[in-house]
Amino acid sequence: MVNAGSLYRRKTAGTSGATFDATELANWDPLSSLDQLQDRSGDMVVPTITTGTLPVNVVNGAAFDATLTENLTGVTYTWLPTATYPQFQTITVRLKQDATGGRTVNFGAFGTIIGDTPSLNLTANANPAALFNVVTFDGGASRYVLPILTDVAQEEIGRGAALPDPGTSTFDAYIVTGSAVESDGLWFRYSNQWILAKAAA
Repeated sequence: MVNAGSLYRRKTAGTSGATFDATELANWDPLSSLDQLQDRSGDMVVPTITTGTLPVNVVNGAAFDATLTENLTGVTYTWLPTATYPQFQTITVRLKQDATGGRTVNFGAFGTIIGDTPSLNLTANANPAALFNVVTFDGGASRYVLPILTDVAQEEIGRGAALPDPGTSTFDAYIVTGSAVESDGLWFRYSNQWILAKAAA
């Protein structure tokens, strides 16, 4: 039955001029039931870790704010259906330590880590203890973990001086000004090398 005032979207590609009968209606989903007109990027979900596993249901939102009440060892995903949503989806995860602190995280459970593993603050009540993005290009079949830079040093690199060894640097990024060796701009550490992300204007 078609509900008056509801919007529908076809699950798969159809034939132009097809008769809209009961058979054809089965190929359509109400937009309201899947919230396809709503931008989910502003919806924050507060999931609970149970027996070490964090549930991540992207249907409910794209930002996840969880408190580490125990060690986090696993993640279960529910992604938006690719029949009606794009294959590319992205989420942001913020983890916080509880009053006990010292909770550990298996970041590999979220997906393949690109570059450095996200840093984890073990201090009690640390907020954020970790902050990172997870992206998929195939509806969740493959997932990639991208750390968010939270430790940036603004350095006046001396004339003739270079950026420090990325393997031993205290910081993940530098804002470089005044170096005769390096280009001015924002440099960040990726796979044990420095990359110029944004040149100075």
